Amino acid sequence: MRRLGYLYRTIAKPLSFVLFGLGAVPIGLGVLPLLFLIVHPKSRFQRVGRRFVSLLMRLFSGFLILTGQISVKADRKALSAYHGMIIAPNHPSLLDVVLLYGLLPGASCVVRSGLGHSWVGAIINLLYIKNDDVPEEMLDAVKECIDMGDNVIIFPEGTRTKDAKHLEIKRGVSYLACETNTPVLPVSILGNDKRGLRKHDPIWQVNPDGRWHYQIEAHEPLLPSGRTRADSKTMQSALAGILQKRLDEYDSEHLP
Repeated sequence: MRRLGYLYRTIAKPLSFVLFGLGAVPIGLGVLPLLFLIVHPKSRFQRVGRRFVSLLMRLFSGFLILTGQISVKADRKALSAYHGMIIAPNHPSLLDVVLLYGLLPGASCVVRSGLGHSWVGAIINLLYIKNDDVPEEMLDAVKECIDMGDNVIIFPEGTRTKDAKHLEIKRGVSYLACETNTPVLPVSILGNDKRGLRKHDPIWQVNPDGRWHYQIEAHEPLLPSGRTRADSKTMQSALAGILQKRLDEYDSEHLP
């Protein structure tokens, strides 16, 4: 049975991502551009568009749960109660963005610059914040979202976790938070081995021991104390300490 389960997950994973890609084509080239034409002004389109994307991500997450590929434990009600914050999660897997979008309706996100030059680049540039924007433009974009009451998801590691045991938290999140006077919500993404969803893992690889389990937890928000470099370094250290401590605790509780 274990071998059959492994074979099933090996087939189901690439098929699921093909389904995701096929669905993205009419949405990116048809539905969202149509929304842009009929929903005005731009700020309203951004809110409607991001909430529509959140709904789609929630549906895809539900599909992965229904097909036995993942399980998710998260307090959706508690997470959705936060507004106007920078959401700062660790980034162990490819599905982190999908799950967080589903849990945080209408959130924006800082995305890779390459997405802004892709076939859906025009929509990406309207809805989300590219990480190649000059600092002033990124600050303005983040502040605009926060002022609208929306959250902005920024992965403080800058990329998917390289070492599952040690998080490398960069200063970008704390810098943006201090410059815009925005609270930061640390979020821990925990669970079992994310083999197959880590950086550079092949599409056919899966967790040999079963489905991917996710446990998503929000911590107490961090409040910026000022705008100096020392202030942002202090917040960076606090954020790193919270995320690393919870990761270590979870590993000691659940892993052999």
